[in-house]
Amino acid sequence: MIGGIKKFFDEKFKKGLKKAEPLIDYSNVPKEAQRAACAILIELCCIDGEFLHSELKELANQLQKKFGLSREELSELVDLADQELKASEDLGQFASLINQHLNEEQKYGLMVLVWQIIFADGKLEKKELRFAKQIMSRFQVSEEVMQAAKEEAAKLSPSLKD
Repeated sequence: MIGGIKKFFDEKFKKGLKKAEPLIDYSNVPKEAQRAACAILIELCCIDGEFLHSELKELANQLQKKFGLSREELSELVDLADQELKASEDLGQFASLINQHLNEEQKYGLMVLVWQIIFADGKLEKKELRFAKQIMSRFQVSEEVMQAAKEEAAKLSPSLKD
């Protein structure tokens, strides 16, 4: 299975760029699943007790790019996701929406984003690692897929280049 995923991304990556990014189509992801993804990522940004500018910037840039959002749409998405996150008891409802509406490659791309946000501040904390493993389990992705996503995120993360 992992060989097929790697082959897909090898074929889809733009050649010759320092930061190649997978060309995953998120155009069919409904708003409720976008909010779910955003809520999970907001929770990740807060998991270590700090919501750093670098994490917020990475979150905003990636959500805007992946879902093709205007600044206004992004602001609305973040506000609604934050409200839903505060009203929820755990992340199960959000993971359920992700599993219902995202295909395997979209979930892989979301796992890459999880790792990019973790790497945004240049350090990996135990709480972040536990969170990534929890999300992997809830998204029903294998350890191999999570590792591939982590490696891809490391390649894309400028904070790890220094």
